Amino acid sequence: MTSGKVFVVIGAKGGTGAEIVKRLSEKSADEVSEIRCVVRSPASIPAGLLPTGDKRVKVYAGDATNHASLVKTFSSAEAVFFAAQGKGYRGICKVDRDSMQILGKAALEKGVKRVVLISTMLSDPKNKYQPTRLLLNSPFITGRAGWFRKGMMDLKFEGENILRKTG
Repeated sequence: MTSGKVFVVIGAKGGTGAEIVKRLSEKSADEVSEIRCVVRSPASIPAGLLPTGDKRVKVYAGDATNHASLVKTFSSAEAVFFAAQGKGYRGICKVDRDSMQILGKAALEKGVKRVVLISTMLSDPKNKYQPTRLLLNSPFITGRAGWFRKGMMDLKFEGENILRKTG
């Protein structure tokens, strides 16, 4: 039996999540004993995206917005990497902002030592006039009419703060 640690990657089907899984799988079994990949639809994972030939890689159906689906994968986890991202305005609200409370609560319940949220420096309002942030916060990206509503980066920043407050 190895003494390696268990890691969870939420959003393992996306580019960043899949890369995290690949990097963890390069570690020895003494360092990493299991990699739990949480995706909404395991059947939709393209062949070759994840190193599923590695016995340590396990794929779970789960949803970042569903507490029960997160809790079942967090048992004995050393760390959780959150690389999921919502699509469209409602998805961004649910995944990038609102699910942070769910994530934090589930991690605390299961004694997860570390949660790593994959984000961007552009979410911080101190970068509000950075051209890429302006575009990402625009209605062209979020699909919302008008410039007066919160954009993707604003919602991400709110999510980061929600996660910080969970402990």
